[in-house]
Amino acid sequence: MSIDISALGLSREAVDRSLVSGGDRARLARVMRKAKAGEKLCVACIGGSITQGAYASDYDKTSYAALVRDWWIESFPNAKIEFHNAGIGGTQSILGVHRVERDVLQYDPDFVVVEFAVNDHPDDWETEAYSNLCRRILTWRTAPAVLLLFTTDHAYINTQETEITVGEHYGLPMVSQLNMLRPELEAGRIKWDDIAKDWVHPNDRGHAIIASLVRDYLQSVLDGLDGIAREEKPLADVFISDRYANARLFTYDDITPESPGSFTFKPEEERFWLAYKKYWHCEGAGEPIKFRVSGSRVFLMYDGGTTDKHKISFSVDGGEWTRIEQTTLDAGSAALYRVFDGAEGEHEIAVRCEEGVFDMKGLLVS
Repeated sequence: MSIDISALGLSREAVDRSLVSGGDRARLARVMRKAKAGEKLCVACIGGSITQGAYASDYDKTSYAALVRDWWIESFPNAKIEFHNAGIGGTQSILGVHRVERDVLQYDPDFVVVEFAVNDHPDDWETEAYSNLCRRILTWRTAPAVLLLFTTDHAYINTQETEITVGEHYGLPMVSQLNMLRPELEAGRIKWDDIAKDWVHPNDRGHAIIASLVRDYLQSVLDGLDGIAREEKPLADVFISDRYANARLFTYDDITPESPGSFTFKPEEERFWLAYKKYWHCEGAGEPIKFRVSGSRVFLMYDGGTTDKHKISFSVDGGEWTRIEQTTLDAGSAALYRVFDGAEGEHEIAVRCEEGVFDMKGLLVS
């Protein structure tokens, strides 16, 4: 069930240009055969605000993720399609690899779209996290099919060059909004303001265009299903590292502090952009909150990407207190700071607010 690309102002040539690689289709073919047999199927998307559905008129109906979901529902009317949208605005692969089990994998997905190219930074941190994210999905017990989606902003900036190396290593299908869109914008066949609400977030037409690129690839696999081998190749060896193979995210509902100190519980009202609605909250100087976790690398996740709202310090295993002067990674809706990177084992993490108002959202542990 393809979208009418001509109605979106797209040519066949433009859509074809979006396909970076068709990848190894065997996993996806297995999933489609399962759907044709009328079995239950789980489809998921993980990414940033574009995946979440930002600025779509109805994120559950007109976002690209919803339109990709609808392709599965329309194409396999006898299958029971379960869908999970794990898009969180202003987040990157480093948070994605820590939250993927709770937000996607626990539902035993069969097909997953991964979209972080416009949020990630082109550095070793993000590429390592992205490669671990992809591998964690691929090695899950349901052996899901994975498609990599590369979105872009108005200045043609994304991290697809580094992410393509991951996709090539694992033989994954890859679709690029950037590859399709740039020649169209430069030739004046499409205007950015006609497909987006701001410098990066699509409007309904923009979401439909992104969805059409993914759906077009899916339709091509379905059309050629009978010619795709049933035997699947073994998964390639680890790419870069398996540093985050067991990464976990601990938020308010997942971990109880050894001591809350001067921190209190703070619930938030329901808001579209807000992914984590329960915080540990502290106002002004007070006693530290303390946690005990097992791992070798720990990030603190807290509110905001700047330090002008508060002065905070941390201590590991009772050691010296260190002031957080700037974030290790600014994930937009959640700032991240690496508080420990050392020996594997059980560690005490203490955090204190020295001045201002501080909302702690969680710990990322690997």
